Amino acid sequence: TWGPATIIESYASINFQLSDAKNWRKADILADAVLGIVSAPDSYTGNQLIDDEYLAAEHGFTAEDFAVYRCVPDHEPPRALAQSGPIGQGVAPERGDVRTLEEDKRTSRL
Repeated sequence: TWGPATIIESYASINFQLSDAKNWRKADILADAVLGIVSAPDSYTGNQLIDDEYLAAEHGFTAEDFAVYRCVPDHEPPRALAQSGPIGQGVAPERGDVRTLEEDKRTSRL
């Protein structure tokens, strides 16, 4: 299994107001991680992966390499969903009020 370390920019993060863009990464990081995983040898199996940890460990990505995935170029998003690492330890994303889903649907960009 695999997942993101940060909130990923998507209609869900926008419509449910999961913090703001400075705390998000672009979905491209997930695409790059998936490309690496499906290109790995068949023996690379049974791993639980976090996108940035996988790219760093298996493909040599550095902190500078992750800058291209930022939604706000001068702000590194906290690793809120991974709950580990030097940045973002213990950070929980803010959420919008899910009880207003019908109103959110009317005002969403979908």
